[in-house]
Amino acid sequence: MSRRPRVQRSILRGLGLVILLAIGVEILLRALYAGSLQLPAYTQVDLLRVPHPLKGWDLNPNASAVLVASTYTSTVNINSQGLRDIDHEPGPAPNFRIVVLGDSYMDAYQLPMPGIFSRRLEHELRDQDVEVINLG
Repeated sequence: MSRRPRVQRSILRGLGLVILLAIGVEILLRALYAGSLQLPAYTQVDLLRVPHPLKGWDLNPNASAVLVASTYTSTVNINSQGLRDIDHEPGPAPNFRIVVLGDSYMDAYQLPMPGIFSRRLEHELRDQDVEVINLG
């Protein structure tokens, strides 16, 4: 019986030591890499978004903003349908229509419009009459 409480104490001491070590490493890493752990400081990003009752927020149609971060400056334009894409003309469909779904990688705020994935894909497939729509 006396051995069991000693084993439990040893396990608790070991766990406490691991937790203290993890906290110490976290503090050290934050001190060493403080500048690199910050998110981009966008300016004017609120001009691109509007509140939405179901989604929380949505892109503001026809909005434009200059986003400035520590490593880049980019002008972001939202089309008349509220998409980070060019305006697509209504009418007969091309041979193929590709819809791109994604997250912030599809929005690609840090890139100019010709550099985002959907525009590059459409450019690569230009000889095949393909329209690419970025729904983000």
